[in-house]
Amino acid sequence: MPKIPIEVRPGIVTEETARGGSNRYKLANRVRFYNGHPEKLGGWLSHTLAGDAILGVPRGNIEWRALSNESLSAFGTNLRLYLIDGGAVENITPYRLATDEFGASETELTDPFDTTDTESIVLVTHAAHGAIVGDTVYFANADAVGGLTIDGEYQILTTPTSGTYTIDAGSAATSTVTGGGTVDFGYEINIGNASGTAGLGWGVGGWGEGTWNTPRTAGDLVFPPRIWSFATWGEDLIANPVNGGIYVRDTSVAPPNRAALIAAAPAAAAFIGISPIDRHLFAYGCTPIGGSVRDPLVLRWCSQNDYTDWTPTRTNTSGERRISDGSALSSAINARTEQLIFTDTAPYVVTFIGPPETFQIRQLGSDAGIAGPLVRAEYAGRVYWMSQSDFFVYDGSLNILPCPIHNHVFNDINLLQGGKFHCGVSTEFHEIFFFYVSADATEIDRYVSYDVLYNTWSMGELERTTWFDNSEVRSKPAAFNASAVFYDHETGATDDGSAMGDYLDTWDFEIDPAGEHVMFIEKLVPDFLRLSGTVQVTFTGKLYPNGDASEDVTKGPFDIVPGTKFVKPRLRARQISMRIASDPMVPATDWRTGTWLGHARPQGRR
Repeated sequence: MPKIPIEVRPGIVTEETARGGSNRYKLANRVRFYNGHPEKLGGWLSHTLAGDAILGVPRGNIEWRALSNESLSAFGTNLRLYLIDGGAVENITPYRLATDEFGASETELTDPFDTTDTESIVLVTHAAHGAIVGDTVYFANADAVGGLTIDGEYQILTTPTSGTYTIDAGSAATSTVTGGGTVDFGYEINIGNASGTAGLGWGVGGWGEGTWNTPRTAGDLVFPPRIWSFATWGEDLIANPVNGGIYVRDTSVAPPNRAALIAAAPAAAAFIGISPIDRHLFAYGCTPIGGSVRDPLVLRWCSQNDYTDWTPTRTNTSGERRISDGSALSSAINARTEQLIFTDTAPYVVTFIGPPETFQIRQLGSDAGIAGPLVRAEYAGRVYWMSQSDFFVYDGSLNILPCPIHNHVFNDINLLQGGKFHCGVSTEFHEIFFFYVSADATEIDRYVSYDVLYNTWSMGELERTTWFDNSEVRSKPAAFNASAVFYDHETGATDDGSAMGDYLDTWDFEIDPAGEHVMFIEKLVPDFLRLSGTVQVTFTGKLYPNGDASEDVTKGPFDIVPGTKFVKPRLRARQISMRIASDPMVPATDWRTGTWLGHARPQGRR
């Protein structure tokens, strides 16, 4: 009986026909190709972080070391800004309005609380408070009022007027009264959107579109989810919520220590970054010099070594430019000695050249923008990103990154939620993960991965909104999901104790190399380079690539454990496909497979 090696080339290929995909893999979930061999992704375990509760959906992060060699991480959500120090979470969300009790210089309120007998809802009076529903406010040093002591943290429930809002005091008042005495307050910056939303209703779209005085069903205007961009200035953290202010958190000050507004910086920016060799802080899509309205195509930079100096003079290096291609500057990343900056349609290279121009800005191409601010990564000096229709790489020149699963991604994608897309890097396995939202979803639920060393792609389902790479700060990757659960990745072989749902499907491949005979597949000899637990293998045989599906024969699943010598599918076919999957009843199963060997004999030419 002839022995036939089943040699399948590494990587997933979805853009093929049944015969054209012969000896390739066509679908996968939570499988990588390491050193050319398919294996199950490393598992993950949830990790409880001590300290402050995490509110909102994490989007955007950074890691660095303080001068004391202390490992620090920061991340932002649509509701708050957080620091992870020594494994504990600290709320460092900036105050936008506060008295000296909370680190600012506003005047205290006088008798701001109105209580209602038997009710816990309190009306707060504060002229021009600027709060929106969902914001957080803190009070201190208030006198008891209506049987309530209003002190600590509260969420704003409603804003009846620009000078009033309501909170829930947590217990019912015992009288209807106004009071509170002299009260200190601190308002955190306004909260952001959890999801991207399209502009709806009156006023959306261009002038003259549609019928006058009727609402539009949708428009080009998109209100993005709140993401955060970060940079480090020495050991200090610079942070920016999308289309918001620019803040600094001084690492040398002991907690509690909130980030504080850099007053001289642009009032609002879409993104920030620091040039790699010359120490200029950049603001992208920001308020222009002398302006009061954010211009989405303007970029500005501070004077060298001074993030408080943003006004150009003869004696400093601060400056401003306006980009011409695209509708908005939305992202940036460092690549060795230069920056890549992105609009929705084009990437640019920003290079330091010194005074008087300070920076040279050169457009790389068009139709190569970025799908979302965070869906880009640098690895080994190259920059990889995802546009609205392709993957790209910059290595000194701009190139489309060939992707054999292109249609799998871009035919099933929700670009309205592009603000949520992001990249993760697994340095240990030289992989770039592109996390995105599928067409029928509103939250991250898919990824594709690219192995930069072996030029192979894979795919899967995974909800991760922020990714921390293995680095000098941490030995293994970690990530948050949309519920702010923190996971340590490449840990064990389970989905936090449950089965991972991993599988790998081949295309149909010919049993008879000449393609003439129907073959009887007597047995298959598995080849696992690593196996623990139980792997299930299912075989499907076909007589013709486009034949009637009713003629297909499926055998299995067959359980394979360490020590299994062979399995006997005993099926007749010209082509055969194979699925490898961990047994869902054995969650800790782990595997890496090699080249299988088939035993088959001809059964005619039908």
